[in-house]
Amino acid sequence: MRHSVPEVREDVPVPECRLTDEGRELCLPLAEALRDYGPGSVFASREPKANETVAALCVHLGWTFETLDGLHEHERRRAGFVQGGIDGLVAQLFARPDELVFGDETANQATARFSAAVDGALEGSDGDLFVVAHRTVIVLLVAARTGVEPLPLWQRLGSPSYVVLSLPEWRIEEVVPSV
Repeated sequence: MRHSVPEVREDVPVPECRLTDEGRELCLPLAEALRDYGPGSVFASREPKANETVAALCVHLGWTFETLDGLHEHERRRAGFVQGGIDGLVAQLFARPDELVFGDETANQATARFSAAVDGALEGSDGDLFVVAHRTVIVLLVAARTGVEPLPLWQRLGSPSYVVLSLPEWRIEEVVPSV
């Protein structure tokens, strides 16, 4: 699932952004939407916005979670704040997955890193697996495993949102574009 609404400011690196008040409030309806799933394991990116999202979910639902290396967003810290948004850059990232379009890793590198982290989490999981992470890497994994076109999915996913996949076949069961 994608973290809730972060506060994005020019003076704060995106990986260090925290949730807005609205983002914290949206964690309750997100938790309610997920209540019927029985987690075997819950993992989150180490980035604050993902950690705050998962902590709110787990407090509300009585679950526990672990942070896991490799679940962070596409490496683009050195890209800095992008005026006008990153939509065009992300479209190029998806279109040219072997090229370093922006940031510090290609789409294929980000996919490999994130996929390895998710696969590692799956190995030790009993029951449903929840991963609280970031839009671009979630879309890269879903596209790689299901064959869905990445850009339309990326454009659909708001904050917070989630994709339900059935395993081991990696079939998309549901896309909830916003909560």
